[in-house]
Amino acid sequence: MNNILDAHKNIEKHTCVRFRNSSEGDHLHYYWGYGCNSQVGRSGGKQWISLGPGCWTVNGVHETLHALGTNHEQSRLDRDAFIKIHQENMIENIADAFAIIPGSPTGNPYDYGSVMHYNGKAFAKNDKATIETIDKNYQQTMGWRLGLSFLDAKAINHRYCEHVCDDYPWHAPDCRNGGYANPNNCTECLCPLGYASPYCDSVEPGNVEGKPMCPGESDILLTEQNPTLTEMRWYNATSFTCYWRLRAPADHYIEVKLFKLDGFKCDQSCYNFIEVKHGNLANSGPRFCCEMPTESMFTDVPGHEVIIFASAVQKGNYSIGLTYSITK
Repeated sequence: MNNILDAHKNIEKHTCVRFRNSSEGDHLHYYWGYGCNSQVGRSGGKQWISLGPGCWTVNGVHETLHALGTNHEQSRLDRDAFIKIHQENMIENIADAFAIIPGSPTGNPYDYGSVMHYNGKAFAKNDKATIETIDKNYQQTMGWRLGLSFLDAKAINHRYCEHVCDDYPWHAPDCRNGGYANPNNCTECLCPLGYASPYCDSVEPGNVEGKPMCPGESDILLTEQNPTLTEMRWYNATSFTCYWRLRAPADHYIEVKLFKLDGFKCDQSCYNFIEVKHGNLANSGPRFCCEMPTESMFTDVPGHEVIIFASAVQKGNYSIGLTYSITK
């Protein structure tokens, strides 16, 4: 029950949607069933949501978003530009779960880090990928289940909360870096990961076990073209969430190379990881936990920022090493 309440709190924190305990009229009914499943959209009356073995603890947000009308991210009409589907690696009678759904919304960029995206080995019969990302750096980003991504919340707010802030003198252009008016507080912005309200123009404060102890400077303006080498460590840390922003002059690109990644273990998805956001900063970036990228990552346009995000939810010793520089 607590996991369902946590899912509701996560949705309520980032959207105007509210849940109340009731068994009357149209309502959601969670039960211990076979697998994880929910009808997409409102069905009327008692709407059943199954959270069975293996999905009770982490899939509450995913299945609740189905009930709110959200399809799988990999069912989007534009998905073939971002992923390859390998039916030959799937168990029998499951291919329909990977089908493109006509009319699935594409107002937001494709989000590998959406809570609605399957992981790379979902329903595999042979431990091989059923979903392969076109950009290899995003393979470990898929399969997130611990809460809404920024674009997940934006889609829900567009569907249910679009006019909540109409009566306030606050408009999306006042929010920086892809942020928009927060329907829970129309005088502030909802900000992408790594940016802080009220305007999404400063770095979000990080923490190590609830204390402001993240290593290094959090906001770095790059002025030298020679690569800067940085190593960061967390010893016997129970949890941490740390952010760093790299900024470049207007006519320069930023290059980031990850060369060390210790302690960041993963299963089918990354829950302890480093993320390097170097494109659309409102979107999820490449995440790394099991494997490191073989090549450098560059910003898409000159003067664009990079957000580096490191997070862990399991106790252990962690370390990362990277170099960063600017180039024309």
